[in-house]
Amino acid sequence: MPRSAQTRSASSSTRSAASGRFAVPNFKDSLVFDGVNDIGSSNAVLTMNSRTKLTICSRIQMLSAAGDKVIFEYSENHNNHTAFLVASRSIGDGSLDFTMHNDTFASTYAGCRTPPLTVGTWYSIVWTWDGTLATNEATVFINGVETNVARQLNGNVVLGMEDAIINFGARATVIAPGNFRMKDWTAFSGKVFTQAEINDYSFRNKLPTPGAGESRVAQYLFNEGTGTTVAETGNSALNLTLTGSPAWATNVPTIGRTAIS
Repeated sequence: MPRSAQTRSASSSTRSAASGRFAVPNFKDSLVFDGVNDIGSSNAVLTMNSRTKLTICSRIQMLSAAGDKVIFEYSENHNNHTAFLVASRSIGDGSLDFTMHNDTFASTYAGCRTPPLTVGTWYSIVWTWDGTLATNEATVFINGVETNVARQLNGNVVLGMEDAIINFGARATVIAPGNFRMKDWTAFSGKVFTQAEINDYSFRNKLPTPGAGESRVAQYLFNEGTGTTVAETGNSALNLTLTGSPAWATNVPTIGRTAIS
């Protein structure tokens, strides 16, 4: 796979006083998905047991505002209908939708949306779902700040234990494809991050240790820099296999302290 040269890297955790921005430590590489043929799929199913709570965190850079971008999709199908879905995608304007449902005909669902993300800027994104069946149950934090422009809630969305493949960069099906760059992705079942934990992830590259009734579903750092495999940090059976031609790059995040407008 091609590896593109980049002039910017974030190999240290130093802070620029002028910009108020932090270079996230231990980041070496990132991966570009074109929204057409570039897909990363786990070699085995992940068990997503939400226990009515869920947190997913990632760092993403939009490379185009227009186009359909499937950031990740975790779904199980029964009788040709999606029976369980946790997904994030961007359609048309660079905003990110976060959606989940556990109903064969998708009549029960929860979700939220970000404002449009600026092309070429890295964002630290944390999606949470607290399962309270209130209008704030699905929430997104951008660079540590809660940033929702639309929430959706319909019915009793109580996710149970499901086993499915995780896909990144799945092929666009709604409109013309768009491309994006991803750095890392981690999912927790049974846990909603506190504000302190969101800040730790966003600005210090630090993740919490799961407590009682909580579990880390999977973590991918996208640090390989070459090849067709992305390692899962704790279980090699869950490694991603890359198909198409995702491009490795040394462009890695520098995360700011303010939310997007």
